[in-house]
Amino acid sequence: MFEDFFTYSQQNHDFMKLLLQGIETEDSVQSAILKTRQKLEEAFQNNIQRATDLGILPKNDPSVQSAILVSLVEGILERWLFSPRLKHSVLQKKSAKELAQEVVKFEFFGLFGI
Repeated sequence: MFEDFFTYSQQNHDFMKLLLQGIETEDSVQSAILKTRQKLEEAFQNNIQRATDLGILPKNDPSVQSAILVSLVEGILERWLFSPRLKHSVLQKKSAKELAQEVVKFEFFGLFGI
């Protein structure tokens, strides 16, 4: 799922810039952006709750966890797509697949990588 999302984002650079950075002066665009973020967060929340119900994940607050995941994905995507190209940037050299693997690894194993 993440690989498809990152590939789509890379192929639709202008749309993602609008989605992530928005147009502050246009209320209808801002409203659509907020609705998109909310839907993404709800999807994560539902998946987390399902995994918790199945005993795959420990019991935590899925609304907080989904907010963290959306922030993680938005932040890494924005840096990957829109940050100035730095000569020594490892992040910006990653493919959509590599980035997706890093995000999923972090999602499930965190900083400790356990």
